[in-house]
Amino acid sequence: MLNSIIGFFNSLIIILILSTSVTGQSVDSSQSRVVILRPSNDMGAFNRFTLIINDSLTLFFENNTTHAFIVQPGKFRYKAGKKADEESIDLDSGRTHYLLLQYSYGVWNSVPRVYEIKQEQAEKIMLQFKPKEIRNTIMRPVNRFGLFFGGGPGINDFPIIKTTDNEDVYIGFGGGYCLGAEVGSEISKYFDVSIGYRFMNRGLTPYLKNASMEFIRHALNVTPALIIPIQGGYSQRIKIGAGIDYYLRNTLIIETDKIPNGINDTWKYKPAIGYHFKLTYEVNLTEQFSMLLGGRYSFVNHRYASSKTFYPTTDNFISPNGDGFDLMLGVQYHF
Repeated sequence: MLNSIIGFFNSLIIILILSTSVTGQSVDSSQSRVVILRPSNDMGAFNRFTLIINDSLTLFFENNTTHAFIVQPGKFRYKAGKKADEESIDLDSGRTHYLLLQYSYGVWNSVPRVYEIKQEQAEKIMLQFKPKEIRNTIMRPVNRFGLFFGGGPGINDFPIIKTTDNEDVYIGFGGGYCLGAEVGSEISKYFDVSIGYRFMNRGLTPYLKNASMEFIRHALNVTPALIIPIQGGYSQRIKIGAGIDYYLRNTLIIETDKIPNGINDTWKYKPAIGYHFKLTYEVNLTEQFSMLLGGRYSFVNHRYASSKTFYPTTDNFISPNGDGFDLMLGVQYHF
């Protein structure tokens, strides 16, 4: 766990910003320096140029602005806006690289472009236009805390009560409604880990006024997931994961004494280990908040432990199957 946390924080240091001055930075032999320039141009002067770096840092360049920072050598990824194709350059140790931002104008539209230029050209631009330092940057948060609710059917429901209309009433140990919370982190652009808690309650189907049975359980879960970025993943992502669940405080509350052969009792079930598959879609509403839509298929088997007065005599209650499917809707705060 400690190694995962250390690796997570290391992954956050993709870009090390040491200064906000173009001319006041120095670079040693183990690092690279990147200078980005958007020179003054009357055409498109009021358009803001958005540059996304390594899918985590967003820079906004107004007309005649610049920004410089020091990063580790290697692949330097960027794209001119959320919908643009990603490009990259290879950064060399001990060298300064220069990127020029310009709009390419057509008859009906303008397209933002990024070009790598030589030092001589960059120095001419800085001498002629004297660009100012940019004012706004946004780092897309990779940590999150979310709340969600959902529900769905159990897979192995069975009839337990017959109504006066000769209709079957079912109970199951999977499905029902759930409320949950989750904390997670995007370890990289393509890998995510989350830890969550779920409260689940499954009742009779259909609902009865004079009788009730509720299977209540709590679950802690860990879910590693693969991330499928949509348009670079800056605002939309699909996550496909599989993980393990620990079910505890599993309780069946029976209140059927108002119908023939009914009882009132509470049956407790042992803690259980299960697993799940999860598919979610995330869309950012703002930089800090996103909405989550998804589904989860859970696998678990429970085992009867104790009761107050009565005890089960059939396998449906002694060792019930708790498989179920849930649809989820939630909101997440990113930090």
